[in-house]
Amino acid sequence: MKEEGRLPVWILPEQSFDKVADELGDWHILEMSQPLSFAGGVEDLFEKAPNPEAVSGEAWQMAVMQWPSLLRVRPMVEACLEAATMIMKQFYSGQLKVEPMTVCRSMAVLGFAPFVPQGEPLMAELASILKGDANCPAELVRRYALALICGDELTLGEVDNCIARHSQWAEWAALFIEGGQSLSGTPKLVAVTPPVSTELVYVLVEMIEEAGDDESRRDYPQYQASDISAQ
Repeated sequence: MKEEGRLPVWILPEQSFDKVADELGDWHILEMSQPLSFAGGVEDLFEKAPNPEAVSGEAWQMAVMQWPSLLRVRPMVEACLEAATMIMKQFYSGQLKVEPMTVCRSMAVLGFAPFVPQGEPLMAELASILKGDANCPAELVRRYALALICGDELTLGEVDNCIARHSQWAEWAALFIEGGQSLSGTPKLVAVTPPVSTELVYVLVEMIEEAGDDESRRDYPQYQASDISAQ
């Protein structure tokens, strides 16, 4: 998915993705799909589907390439990262005038609805409110963030009311946020770059050893590169 979507390797590293998926569990993931009727007939599909590990890499690649929304993945990821940066600056500075959970719901819906047919009617209405193009969902995410920064309470309220009118999306967002809150700690779905290497680990070791004076260094245990890599 990342390769075909032209995403950098540090986006959604496998270890972080696996941890989030394991903590949510199959039951909660399927529960989140219920409001939008994603799970209909999924049991039958599971019975017919081959073991995922038995499917060739080429078959997975072809399946991903045939996904109609593939070209939206990278622009949406970039827009969501940009918007999140702006929104969190407002939040930490105390300038965010909107209830944070309302922002979470709106961002979740704006980020997910463009990728499923069930989201088309909602996105058309949101595009009208945000004065954008429903076929350019990444731009709608940026417009929503800009409305937050500018304190455009009228537009923000209309977005929230629009999502509330589409009750299945409001229900989905509630389950989505509930799942996020149930995770232990704060999920870090964006990793550091460059990826950890032996050379980078040894540079970090040297930085730690040089951080204190001679006396404080004698009190610290000697760090091994393998220890830091494991952390």
